[in-house]
Amino acid sequence: MSADILLLDSNLNVCGMADDYNSLVWSRRYFSLGDFTVTLPDKYFSQAKSAAYVYSRESGNIGIIEKYVYSVSSDGNILVTVSGRLCEALLDFRIIDGVYIVSGSLESQVYSLVSRCAIEGDRAVPGLTLAPTQGIDLAVSSQAFGSSLSSFLYDLLAPYGLSYSITYSDETRSLVFSLEKGFDRTQNQSANQPAVFSTSFENFSESKFSFNNKNFANLAYVFGSGSTEERKKVEVDLTGDGESRREIFVSASDISKKIPLGDGIQKELTDAEYSALLSARGSQILAVRKKTLSVSGRISTFSPPLYKKDFDLGDICCCEIPSVGLSAELRLTEIRETYENGGVMLDAVFSSENE
Repeated sequence: MSADILLLDSNLNVCGMADDYNSLVWSRRYFSLGDFTVTLPDKYFSQAKSAAYVYSRESGNIGIIEKYVYSVSSDGNILVTVSGRLCEALLDFRIIDGVYIVSGSLESQVYSLVSRCAIEGDRAVPGLTLAPTQGIDLAVSSQAFGSSLSSFLYDLLAPYGLSYSITYSDETRSLVFSLEKGFDRTQNQSANQPAVFSTSFENFSESKFSFNNKNFANLAYVFGSGSTEERKKVEVDLTGDGESRREIFVSASDISKKIPLGDGIQKELTDAEYSALLSARGSQILAVRKKTLSVSGRISTFSPPLYKKDFDLGDICCCEIPSVGLSAELRLTEIRETYENGGVMLDAVFSSENE
């Protein structure tokens, strides 16, 4: 098997190249961190030990090496298995170490937070840069504190159908952060080429679907910081006509009414400003507490639509299983690329949920 797998050190310098491997699996996810596993002949062991990243020119995927295993079978066959998470996990290594109001343009606020926590000064991730902004016209109101940067971003972006990515530029030897917004590839629009996956075509097989309303909620009581009797409460009501009421409690004790400005100076939010932050948190939680429909199956690599040309992770596609009367517009939230024996298999999950 021939493929350009680059082994990179922590400064993104090439420290090895594998032109053969036993298997390579990339699991890409839209609303959470992906992972990978590559199995190599033992001749690459010393290179893998000194590497920090694995990059595939064929797929364009890059992952952080977090584990390697050297194994010898009973017949003397020696293999090296390298595994870890995709590079979006770099932001899981950075903690939001202060209280930050994230209010205004979503895109500019996210870029500012990533710069502060992962690009500037001592906290800079080697080689990490920002992609040009895309002009995403959305407003956000939130408060960041105490979580990893990765967790905060996924929670912030999911209600808008957005995510983020960190890719590798082979040309500039840099890592590039950007926001991701999947395309609408449903049949009732004309802006993009539709992507339809159906068991009646030759492009979708081994399918299954599930419906789940176990975690569904449509009304949130959100409580702010402070002692039990003084905690501010707001109500976020998303109940519809004739829909059963399902309530949840949301503790937003991490959302502070007093914002440190430095040098011992604090700014106290008005009641309206604080209530807006609490309401935003409730809406954020309810956005991932929906009734969910999930469809999974194997996508053909030979029949259209073609992967990364006609559709990609995060796109909203049409999924059909005519035998059970299913036709749904769902987002591609996970795809596993398996490279073995000179070919590639694509296993996909389409879902209505933002998580």
